[in-house]
Amino acid sequence: MKLVAVTFILICSLLFNSTRADDFSDAIVKAKKKLGEAMNKNDKASLLKVRGDFERILQLKKNEWIVNYYLASIDFAFSYIGIEEKNNDDVKKYTESAISLLNKHGFKLKIGDDFEPEAERKLCALFPDTLIFTYEWPMDIKPFYIWPKDIKKRVSGGFDALYGGVEICSGGQRVHIPEILIQRLKAKKLNPENFKWYIDAFRYGAPIHAGWSIGLERLTQAMLKLDNIREATLFPRDRRRLTP
Repeated sequence: MKLVAVTFILICSLLFNSTRADDFSDAIVKAKKKLGEAMNKNDKASLLKVRGDFERILQLKKNEWIVNYYLASIDFAFSYIGIEEKNNDDVKKYTESAISLLNKHGFKLKIGDDFEPEAERKLCALFPDTLIFTYEWPMDIKPFYIWPKDIKKRVSGGFDALYGGVEICSGGQRVHIPEILIQRLKAKKLNPENFKWYIDAFRYGAPIHAGWSIGLERLTQAMLKLDNIREATLFPRDRRRLTP
């Protein structure tokens, strides 16, 4: 009799948890659909309603990290939506630390300009034997996948690293929210459908993260003070050399 009772309790427990899991999945799917619609409309009122949906889902006490991920996404969206893609001169670090310094030494750079090789060499000359990081670049210069650090100031979370007169590394915080990725793609006049596989990878939840790349040949050239980058490459390629 005890065995029958225990079995009955276990079956009821499994059915109950299964029902809760189904309820959770259904609620998440519906809320995600509403979130996408609200983001497409750039409507804060709709976002508030969706946030309420996610807060109710949170009461199910299941996979709370997923729900909190979407709540954080919505909170960020409040500061993002409704702001026009336009230039803004108030980009402090990029302006004061790099452009202003270069302009004091004969350059004529303005907000939104990238650094030419001459400008990079000058910065390195001003700070010899130093690894120089230039950060808070304008959003318009950096790729769509770089995080928009400050929308109002048009500042990105990207950086460049200079050493020995050349850029040896670039990177930055990456966009981990699908809806923000879509907006950044559109701002770059790119079709989100062409990047669907990339966007969908973040729909399963992604933590805040960053990425970077380094030019090992450039770094080797700078450290050894070589005249040509081909001297730092094992098998250099150019118009006259294809093999080995």
